Amino acid sequence: MNRIGIALAAFVLVGGMLLITRPAAAQEEAPTDERGGAGYFSTGISYLTTLGDINDALNAFGYPESNRLGIAIGGGGYGVTRTGWMLGGEGFGVIVPNERTNARDANYAAGMGFFNVGYQAWNRDGRWIAYPFVGVGGGGSTLAFEQTGAETFDDVLANPNRGATLVQASLLLQIGVGIEVRGGRAAARGGPFVGLRAGFVVAPVSGDWAFDEGDDLRGGPSASPSGPYLRIVVGGGGPQRPGR
Repeated sequence: MNRIGIALAAFVLVGGMLLITRPAAAQEEAPTDERGGAGYFSTGISYLTTLGDINDALNAFGYPESNRLGIAIGGGGYGVTRTGWMLGGEGFGVIVPNERTNARDANYAAGMGFFNVGYQAWNRDGRWIAYPFVGVGGGGSTLAFEQTGAETFDDVLANPNRGATLVQASLLLQIGVGIEVRGGRAAARGGPFVGLRAGFVVAPVSGDWAFDEGDDLRGGPSASPSGPYLRIVVGGGGPQRPGR
């Protein structure tokens, strides 16, 4: 994950946790009125639909293609209003397994963060909860190039420019649905839960590629972390009472 992705993910995660703390504090003062909040860890798969042009460019210069199926790891949190609205944030790093060659490697990775707004369309006694959600945020993609094959110290001295790291920032939007299941006591007192989220990420705007040090580059296709995803959610939090 590059520095842009790390910064975005950290910003959104901190914002999401701050949104949780306010409902938690209010819950102690008026437990019958507050809907609660939650924090969670999440992991799953992302299918990166925008890597086709990048793979064409990599193939043209003898680099292996980047795998379109990545593993997303991250987490976030949300607070819930009395009317069922869910406000929070989440951040993820996307790890892509890449093929290796005897001469050259090209490794793709990404980071992304979102501010999310959802709505509890179905809340069965605070135990089964289903909700649609939308999110706006940003992400950063990284392409790290490396020339392999060095066997000695002298090999590196003879060819020190063996690699480069390029980054690209993107504005990201997401839409999805989620479902969470809580145990018997979680509905009344709060507690752990498991869930599943499915959605789609799009990048309406992507910037130019740049060196990791900051120098911009002209040209190059978009490689935003766009595409469908499926994630498992594991977390815990306050009660999710039906407030309507």
